[in-house]
Amino acid sequence: SLLGDFRLGLAALAGVAAIYAYTWVRLGPLSPREVYILTDLCLLALFTEVAALSVWLCHRRLVKELVIQTEALREELDMRSRLQAIIAHDIRNPLTVLLEAAEVDDPRIVQLMAQRIAAIVDAAGDLAAGPARKLTEVTVADIGLQLKEIFAGRLARKGQTLAVAATAELAFKTDVPILCNSVLGNMLSNAIKYSPRGSTITLTAAREEDRVRIVISDQGAGFPVHVVRGGLRQSDYRSQPGTEGEPGAGYGLPIAALCAERLGGSIEIRNGADGGAAVSVLLPYQENPAPPVPLTESST
Repeated sequence: SLLGDFRLGLAALAGVAAIYAYTWVRLGPLSPREVYILTDLCLLALFTEVAALSVWLCHRRLVKELVIQTEALREELDMRSRLQAIIAHDIRNPLTVLLEAAEVDDPRIVQLMAQRIAAIVDAAGDLAAGPARKLTEVTVADIGLQLKEIFAGRLARKGQTLAVAATAELAFKTDVPILCNSVLGNMLSNAIKYSPRGSTITLTAAREEDRVRIVISDQGAGFPVHVVRGGLRQSDYRSQPGTEGEPGAGYGLPIAALCAERLGGSIEIRNGADGGAAVSVLLPYQENPAPPVPLTESST
C-alpha cells in the first residue's frame, strides 16, 4: 500500500508539473502567485512521497527482523520436536526390557535398563547442547553385547539371532550412548521388525581408511526400490508393517540418520545380493572426530 501511494504521488506530481508546463507554453509566463502555488504543491507531494518511503523502509526493516526471529523460533521448535521424537522412540526398547525384568524380579536388568534410559535422555540433551560430545573408546564386541542386552526380549520372541561378525578388537572413539541407542538401536529394531521368524541378523564392522563402517543386515524382503534410490528423506520414506504385523511410526531410520550426522558420519541403505536389507553407518576413525553437524539440518 505504501509503495502504491508512493507511485501514485509521483504520478500526481508529474501530472501537476505537466499541467503547469502546458499552461506556461500555451498561455504565457506564470504569475508569481501561480508559481508559489505550484511550488507548494510540488513540495507537498515530495514530502508525502518521502514520508511514505520512510514508513515503507521502516516497515521492511521490522519485517526482516520478525522473519529472522520467526526462523530462529521455528528452528528451536523443530529441534525440540526432534529431541522429543528421539527420546520417545528410543526409550521404548529398554523400557520394555525394564518392565519385563521387573515382573521376574531381576534387579540387575532393571538397574541396567534404567541406566540405559537415563543415557538416552542425556544423549538427546547432548545433541542440542553444542559441539561438545562425550567421546569414549568402544570396541565392536562391546557394542554387540550392549545391543544383545537391549534387544534380547524382542529377538527371543521372534526366535531370531544377532550374530556379530567383526574384528572384536576393532575400537574407535565416539559418543557411545548416541551410537548404540539412537543409531544402531534403531537400525537393529528395523531389522528385527522386517526379518522373518527364526532368521539371523548380522552385525559386521570394518575399518575403511579414516572411517569405520558398521553394517546391520537381515534376511527380510529388503527395501523398496524407490527407498533405496531416494534415501531416507522423511517426505519419501514411509514405514510398513513388519513380518508379523508389527506397527511402526517411520521415525527409526530417519532418527538414526540424523544422529549419525551428529556424530560426523552418515547412513547408507541398500539391499543385499542374496536379499534382505543392509543398513550401514559410517563414522570417523580418528582421535578427534570432525565437528558435529547442527541438529537443525538432516539428510533425511
